Amino acid sequence: MKGDPGTFAENSCRFFGSDSLKGWQCPTSYPIYSGATMGGHGNKMFCSGGVAKNATCNGSSGTGARAKTYVDGGKITDVKVVRSGQNYKFPPHARVLGGGGYGAILKTEISGGVVDRVIIVDGGQDYQSPPEIQFETVDGGYGATAEALIDGSRVVAINMVNTGQNYQISPNISLRGGGGSGATAIADINNGHVISIRITNNGSAYTYPPTVVITPNSAKAGCNYCHMCCKRGPKNNTRKYRRMQRQYERRIN
Repeated sequence: MKGDPGTFAENSCRFFGSDSLKGWQCPTSYPIYSGATMGGHGNKMFCSGGVAKNATCNGSSGTGARAKTYVDGGKITDVKVVRSGQNYKFPPHARVLGGGGYGAILKTEISGGVVDRVIIVDGGQDYQSPPEIQFETVDGGYGATAEALIDGSRVVAINMVNTGQNYQISPNISLRGGGGSGATAIADINNGHVISIRITNNGSAYTYPPTVVITPNSAKAGCNYCHMCCKRGPKNNTRKYRRMQRQYERRIN
């Protein structure tokens, strides 16, 4: 898209993405004209590709939060946020992993896109060591759980306990503990649920079943709409651009 100086295509136009057809405005760096809009609700344009590389409007939100738990008398008595993460649109689910106990329920709070507090709803019981906290984003998928089975020191199967919901792309699967190493697996999803986990390497030296950790991936699915915005041209062309802008606004309204 290149034209004579001051024309519509003088290296001055680029695409930006959004999930809205109406009410969307060009960034301040491209203030004058939205020259084209492509896409449709539910028909993703994948603007994060070649059309608009930085447009990731409806991908999963939030990454990087970490917390440390403290146990006393078999219960989780305190949770400290050690890394608040970034870009959280909604409070993530806090899943409790390991520690030898059960029943703990935690609730998260966010402020300014970061996790700033983890509230203990139920401290659980029989925890022998501080469990791990896994933060799961609501729009990236959450709630899936599974159990590993071993035979002859190898992981031979992984059975789904809960298929979860809202998974847009296959989550990462890791197997922790169990006294062994090397076991790997991949997840299959359907309609937002993790329907199965397939073993790709059985590993070795496992003396008890490892914990299956299911971590949502960031789903950079692109935007519903791509809007072309152009920088302001020379003064003698400003009137033309404004006329084109009014014509465009009449078309979409």
